[in-house]
Amino acid sequence: CGHRGGARACGRALMSTPGFAIAPPAPADFSDVALTGVRLSEITLAPEQLLKEVDDSERARAAAFRHEIHRLRFLQRRWWRRQVIAALAQVEPGAVGCAHDELGQPRLVDPPAVRAWSLSTSHSEDLAVLAVSRSRPVGLDVAWMDPRHVSVDASRAFMCDGEFGAWQAMPDEDRVGCFFRWWARKEAVLKVVGTGFAIEPRRIDVRPAIVEVSGHGQVRVEDMAVVPGWAGAAAIAT
Repeated sequence: CGHRGGARACGRALMSTPGFAIAPPAPADFSDVALTGVRLSEITLAPEQLLKEVDDSERARAAAFRHEIHRLRFLQRRWWRRQVIAALAQVEPGAVGCAHDELGQPRLVDPPAVRAWSLSTSHSEDLAVLAVSRSRPVGLDVAWMDPRHVSVDASRAFMCDGEFGAWQAMPDEDRVGCFFRWWARKEAVLKVVGTGFAIEPRRIDVRPAIVEVSGHGQVRVEDMAVVPGWAGAAAIAT
């Protein structure tokens, strides 16, 4: 995916993998990024089969979920992630290894050829998305736009003063979508710099396309069209 025609090559590699390609939000900036998503309800493998195709740590984590739907979706996401990486790396799924840092962000460890790749994942309800870049840190996020989660207090908790003032001035019908778009943009940006919400989200303003993150430089962020009902954002280091 990091060569001329990389996006097309990524698309061809993923043709046999469940899911759908996501159009780059700004093609020139995301030209070497593979963006893909899947509705987990479309993965029809039985839980018993999924358990056979994940590793020991993933099986242990799956066993800790209290609700069956959460256990199933976790297994589906991990199985699908392995399929996507294997397709891009042109290896068997069993050869793909992934570790996670203390914040839960994924890092590719096997096969050795993919260790320099940047990987970002996100999920919300039955939608999962994934981004891979061979050249620069990448981040993405999706959020189901459930209006029950939108409130003044919730907005104040993650929006900077400028964002919050602009949000309050919006017509009521625009606030829900904006709430989730800005949330997704913040998540995507902070995944790029590798901190997650260890950096106070109110410290950054994600309204512009180029976001300054103190101590971490600039990040390009764009809204990402995924499926109706979900907000999405993709970000990449500049």
